[in-house]
Amino acid sequence: MDPFTLTAIPIDLVGDVSAYELDHIFEKQCFAHVVARADLGKDDHNQIVDLLREEVVNVDENLSLTRKSVNQLKGRGVYGFLDDRATGHQSRDADLTSYLLNANNGDEKLSRKETGRICGEIKKSAKRAQLWFDDQGENRPFEVTAEEIQKLITDLKL
Repeated sequence: MDPFTLTAIPIDLVGDVSAYELDHIFEKQCFAHVVARADLGKDDHNQIVDLLREEVVNVDENLSLTRKSVNQLKGRGVYGFLDDRATGHQSRDADLTSYLLNANNGDEKLSRKETGRICGEIKKSAKRAQLWFDDQGENRPFEVTAEEIQKLITDLKL
């Protein structure tokens, strides 16, 4: 089942495989944004990137099969939010939901219910990532990364 639209995914995707994509629930671009904002030296940065890839980003709990159109709209909304956050062009009341609702692909847009589900799934996945880093013990690069993930969760208003 697609966690965002709550529609069944065909068991046999032959002939319809291009309509679906494997989605990173907490987008890869979110992790890149977190690492870019974290105060890390080069060696720590590389270590965190490697650990993110292996232990957090590409794990089953952060992956979902979803409709290609939904994944593209989700990606546009997240990209817009992160871009405005990075450049300081965000209003104080901006949240991920508004960016998702404004994302479009021609006439296609996400519904309010879909954006609610997307935000809920992103929050769960982001919290899992944050807790993974918290659980690694007292290690400055891990603590800084966990803090940056929490700041992003707060700014997304999930």
